[in-house]
Amino acid sequence: FHFHDLAGVPSNPVSDHAEEMLDLRELLDGRHGIYFFGNLGIAPFHFYWTAAFLELLSLPVHYVWVKAATAAFGLLLVPALYLAGAELGGVGLGLAAAGFAAWGKWPVSLARQAQEYDYAIPIAAFVLWALLRWLRRGDRGSLLAAGVAIAIGLATYTPFRIVPVLVPLAVLAALSDRRRRGRR
Repeated sequence: FHFHDLAGVPSNPVSDHAEEMLDLRELLDGRHGIYFFGNLGIAPFHFYWTAAFLELLSLPVHYVWVKAATAAFGLLLVPALYLAGAELGGVGLGLAAAGFAAWGKWPVSLARQAQEYDYAIPIAAFVLWALLRWLRRGDRGSLLAAGVAIAIGLATYTPFRIVPVLVPLAVLAALSDRRRRGRR
């Protein structure tokens, strides 16, 4: 669903896409930056992911290939929600969450838009999975995975900045969990 008729839906780029493709051309021509000012200084992950996608597959900067890069990244939501669901309620819940992510209109249509906001969604799901895993296991690796995902996510889209608030909430939940007495 992420790639079906990608050239036709959505069919026309908007001004944001034009500005992003200009910034993407500059990046591919060697002008590296943290923020890209042609597009109002949005966070850099979108540009670097798309540039890597295009370079790896030897594709030109074109609207359909920019959409393909976003759709490919949007596929990461499926395993991320499977992991979070399985951690929360077992394999059945994980499969249901992954199924909704794979076939749901909202995640699929967002992944096909070629906009920077889609990149925050799978990363937020990975943060949620890592924190749920940490709550159950109490291991350092899960908390480090959450930290790495948060660091990447902060380079995606401005609303992702609320996601780090999940960390103190998870710590409060762990402190109030009776099973953790003696392991605080």
